[in-house]
Amino acid sequence: MSNQLKSQHKGKLRHRECHILCFTGAGHGLTHMFMILFAPLLGVMADDLELSISIMAFYVTVANFCYGVGAIPAGWLGDRLGDKPLLVVFFAGCGLGSLMVGVSQSVWLLAVGVVILGLAASIYHPVGIAMISKSVATRGRALGINGIFGSVGTAAGPAFASLVAAWTGSWRWAFISLAIPSFLCAVWLYRSSVFDQPIEDRNAEVPAAGQSIAGKTYLWLFVFLLAAMTCGGVFYHMILTMLPRQLVVGGWPNADDNSMLGGILAGVVLVFGAVGQYVAGHLADRYDGRWLYVGSLVLIIPFVYLIAVATGYVLLAIACVGAFFMFSIQPIENTLIATYAPRSWLGVVFGAKFVFVFGVGGTGSWLSGLLVDGPGLSSVFQVAAVFVTIAALCAFIASQVSIASCEHSSA
Repeated sequence: MSNQLKSQHKGKLRHRECHILCFTGAGHGLTHMFMILFAPLLGVMADDLELSISIMAFYVTVANFCYGVGAIPAGWLGDRLGDKPLLVVFFAGCGLGSLMVGVSQSVWLLAVGVVILGLAASIYHPVGIAMISKSVATRGRALGINGIFGSVGTAAGPAFASLVAAWTGSWRWAFISLAIPSFLCAVWLYRSSVFDQPIEDRNAEVPAAGQSIAGKTYLWLFVFLLAAMTCGGVFYHMILTMLPRQLVVGGWPNADDNSMLGGILAGVVLVFGAVGQYVAGHLADRYDGRWLYVGSLVLIIPFVYLIAVATGYVLLAIACVGAFFMFSIQPIENTLIATYAPRSWLGVVFGAKFVFVFGVGGTGSWLSGLLVDGPGLSSVFQVAAVFVTIAALCAFIASQVSIASCEHSSA
């Protein structure tokens, strides 16, 4: 093949990569918007449906559990049926589940809605992230860019929910109105030809670092990595569920529990998470992801604890810096999995990660509700800091396991 043809072929791949990032970015933003809609509306939903905060938080946990549990079968199906059908089901299913939550008049319809929403949303990460990992040459940067879409969705979700609820006078319209773009994306993707041809594995010729790790050592590496990610999932859900309330009650005590103000302030804070995603994505292409992972977790610890005790604008500033480090771990985690996991099982391994992060880790929402009803709101962030510490310790052990194994194999 001539240099000119190679150049044209390379250009087409890059053009297609941009299209892939557009579709996956839209999905990433929407999946996080859907799953965070509950947080700023927790109080008004509980009052409208005549439930306690802890019971309402339990329903959020059900959604998070389904969000995690559905990831392994979604990844398995993605590895075998292709990405496009799964992503169409993702967009359509999220729209249906959100619509059902929005129109629910009973706890039973609410339960069905949160289950459908959680299961449909679970499709995105194992399918979308695995596809980016296989098809984009600069993997860390691409995951960082994709992470920005997720962070923007996470940041926009609370503000969107609060503003729509305030404007319409009902929390229900936040769920109903977000279902519309999700249905439109399903139709858009179904009619698109971007995924009609097989996705070329841009990293297939690059030997994974984990190839020198075999047997029990390989297993222990993933045991400790998944343990770190599970603890990370717990503190992630604890913080996101109660951050809007803490920013208002802890920051401006006279404002009481103003869900609109809390959602807007949480949106401001989570914008810094998008910056953290992008910076970490670039770093993951240049430095050892194992030490980046440990370092990010260690840096999060003091900020999570300080959120529990700070007030006013100091609380807002601390939360912004904490969000930067908290979200920076996501592209680093995904890069580590893409580096060490077997390529033929990449979707399943990503699915396993999200089972632990969102399924098991999703219990953090329920735990945060119990802590609010018990010791109080500040205890949520104190306990979350403990989980971050455990995550950092597990990540450190995982790094030592992989380093020891590589040294042994090269000796």
